[in-house]
Order: sequence, then C-alpha cells, then structure tokens
Amino acid sequence: MSLKTTSISSNIADYKDSTWGNRSLVDNKGEINASIKTETGRTISSNIKFISEDKKWKISAISFTSAGLNSSNIIPSEEDQVQLVVDSMKAYDE
Repeated sequence: MSLKTTSISSNIADYKDSTWGNRSLVDNKGEINASIKTETGRTISSNIKFISEDKKWKISAISFTSAGLNSSNIIPSEEDQVQLVVDSMKAYDE
C-alpha cells in the first residue's frame, strides 16, 4: 500500500503528491512524517509510526491531520504494512 493508496482509502481522494520529511529511529521504534498535497491545493500532514518485532518492521500507527480534516488512525493489513515499511525505509534512506 502506497501513501497514495492509504490517502485515498482515508478520504483524501484528491491526492496529488507527497513529500517525506522528518524521520527518527530509536532502538526498535521509528517514525516518519509526510506532507500530502491535494489537487485542490490543500496540504495534509501524515505521521507513520513503525516498530521492529522479531526482526521485522511493522507499521504501528498512521495518522492524518489538517484544518477541517478529522485525524484518523488506521491499521493497514499486514501486506500493506510491509509495503508501507518498504516505502518508509526507502524515504528514510534518501
């Protein structure tokens, strides 16, 4: 599941682009922030938290915040978590 797919399934249907921002890694926990741009020009902040369990990285939480948008936490499927971790780690490595 890409950030775009997550955004669309989270009622951000006018997704246009995203950029990855601050990231942190402490022991077995990590966090990365993204800024989602919409077709209407709105910017929505996203925060993805992940944890390493049994030598595997897993998404523990995803949240979206913006003026006029309710914050939502969703737990993606395990397959989607893996893809989000791959995308997050690629962005973290940039």
